[in-house]
Amino acid sequence: MISHKEQVSLLRTVYIIAFTLVSSISSAQVVIDTCLTPTEIDHCKLGIENHGKGKYKEAIKNFNQAILLNDEDTVAYFERAKTYVCWKKCSQAIKDIQTAIDYGKRGAEIYLIRAEANDARYLFKEALQDYNQYIELCSRPNKWVYYNKGYAEIKLKKYNDAINSFTNSIELDTLNNLESSYAYMGRAFAYYKKAESLKKEKPKEAKSIIKQAKADYVTAKRLENKSAEVFLKKIRKKYGI
Repeated sequence: MISHKEQVSLLRTVYIIAFTLVSSISSAQVVIDTCLTPTEIDHCKLGIENHGKGKYKEAIKNFNQAILLNDEDTVAYFERAKTYVCWKKCSQAIKDIQTAIDYGKRGAEIYLIRAEANDARYLFKEALQDYNQYIELCSRPNKWVYYNKGYAEIKLKKYNDAINSFTNSIELDTLNNLESSYAYMGRAFAYYKKAESLKKEKPKEAKSIIKQAKADYVTAKRLENKSAEVFLKKIRKKYGI
């Protein structure tokens, strides 16, 4: 018969063995988890790195590998969409963006990438909707968002909206150099298109608006934009100012 002391000793031994087994299993599980998850993450990181180097084909392969490991990885779909846009494969980008949204991807940037993809596909109405959604969600949209939005609005003949978008782009710019001139060129073009649309019915108003276009082209020329002079000559010839 086992004494009480021996029973306590035996139970203690069993407890130690059980604890060791559980710890070993848990440790093994941690090793397995940390082996699987970083692999997926590593493929994404490598894809982002290759994207930054302009190696779009390699980046796509990296994101494909990440998705093979987890076909609900919203980051991989989103980053692959960004790469597709840069690689001029915008239809694939739209599909990836939608998949990312379906799997729960949220945030302002997803609308910006889809806007750029639709812009490249000449789907300006859809692009404009996404630019507006991005601006609504983003606390600090940069000047290029308003710049691209402005050109989408010109394509849709929303000239007043385009003028406002280019004005926002100008106000956000702090460089005062050649890069700054692009927003002035855009706004000048919006003024020009608006004047052209009014020339027959409201010639006086059109001439007043074209003067605003001229002022912006003059500013762009001062900022060393060589294209500005071409448009200034066109205005002088057409409107005599």
